[in-house]
Amino acid sequence: MDAIINIGSFLDFVNSMSLSPSNKRWLGEQLIHEAKEEEAKLKSQKKLSLLDGLAGSWADVDIDVVKQSIQEGRQTDDIHKIVSFDEE
Repeated sequence: MDAIINIGSFLDFVNSMSLSPSNKRWLGEQLIHEAKEEEAKLKSQKKLSLLDGLAGSWADVDIDVVKQSIQEGRQTDDIHKIVSFDEE
């Protein structure tokens, strides 16, 4: 469940709990750790969105099929041929 809170009020709440300095540091480090994980996920999602926009959805493509197609393409002269995405 998501909630919207005032960050200033949250800080006041944390300070009202009379936490030791080490507990405050632990809480801060946990928040930083979670924020970094969320940022990494968002960055990954943005990259996937960019790929989806460039060449369609990659979510349904099996990675083994992609690898096999690349390997087969490297073994033929077709790799040098420019093909439009619209061609089939």
